[in-house]
Amino acid sequence: MEIKELTSSEFDSAIDLGEYAFNRAIPEQERKERKADMEQHKVLGYWEGDQLAAKLHIRPLEAFLGSKKIPFGGIAGVATWPEFRRQGKVDELIREALRLMKGANQSISLLHPFSIGFYRRFGWEMTQYEHTYLFKPTDIEKRKAQCRTERVKFSDMKPILMDLYERKAQQYGLTLARTEWWWEKRILTGDEQIVLFWNDNREAEGYLISRLEKAKLQVEEMVFFTESAFHGLLQWVRNHDSMIERVEMVSWPDEWIDFYLEGEKVDRKVHPYFMTRIVNVSDFLLQYPFFHPEISCSIGLSITDPCASWNEGKWSLDIKKGKVVEVLKKENFEAPLKLELSIQVLTAWLLGSQSIDALQRMNQIKASGDKQVLPYLVKPLTPAFMDFF
Repeated sequence: MEIKELTSSEFDSAIDLGEYAFNRAIPEQERKERKADMEQHKVLGYWEGDQLAAKLHIRPLEAFLGSKKIPFGGIAGVATWPEFRRQGKVDELIREALRLMKGANQSISLLHPFSIGFYRRFGWEMTQYEHTYLFKPTDIEKRKAQCRTERVKFSDMKPILMDLYERKAQQYGLTLARTEWWWEKRILTGDEQIVLFWNDNREAEGYLISRLEKAKLQVEEMVFFTESAFHGLLQWVRNHDSMIERVEMVSWPDEWIDFYLEGEKVDRKVHPYFMTRIVNVSDFLLQYPFFHPEISCSIGLSITDPCASWNEGKWSLDIKKGKVVEVLKKENFEAPLKLELSIQVLTAWLLGSQSIDALQRMNQIKASGDKQVLPYLVKPLTPAFMDFF
């Protein structure tokens, strides 16, 4: 038995395993593209002799926490051959991946779970949910569009589109910091329409990305910064009323699109999408930007994290005017406020997927001492994730 990173000559073994595990044949051209992509990230394998028994991928990515950008490890492509399943091989791969991410200064990790319960065992917790609306194009109020929309190519409007996305992403937490490569290889596939909205001064105020699928228009992303942009982009969608029967739109988490529609049968669906884990507590807390800027205090944290011994134990945390100035692992110390919680709960609280009040009501956090500061201690932005890996 050996756990090691795959080399270029072993990439075919990983692709073969992925084909079988996810029941999808990979065409030769896509296989070449995957190999090129694998050169840019780690592929960790569990080997039995010269056979690859299980594997996972660690993508080196960055996420926005508001305007702050931090590195993270994206876990994907976890797979095992059937004869090696339920033998703890993936468990060992995940624990090794945590050590590697810590060594790479990736203080958090994100993944799209096949099973929420499975990854909770290893310290990940639900943080991002996908918000989808399903409605008829005629459910959009008919308006005379102000200014204009324009179908564009990414190559022609690259700086504008990337800037609009980043401005939007920085209004949230845990949004992906997209590179030009990510836009071209992961967002755009060639069959989409990109629509920009311009104001009277020829300034871009929003965009959408959509795909036409038989009788449905799939709006995969819509970004707007003004009311005019919102209604102008929706009018472009409405103008498909002779071509389609329904619209499926993925939205950002706090945009109540249905409030502005006229249909009485608009479906709004929310479902779990991505999980996050704090990989390195001390590094993450020193980078964390969401402590209240007027609060200075000392906190004692008692954290349980069976899969990452470097996080498990008692921590002393000193905050001055919203900035963490010191994080130390200490066994015996006094603090005005003490919290006992798991790594999963700490992740959910600090990254905004669960409020401190809700976690206390459900006995997920045990607090003692000066608890009055707790409701005001952190003010995280809403977590959002519009991508996939």
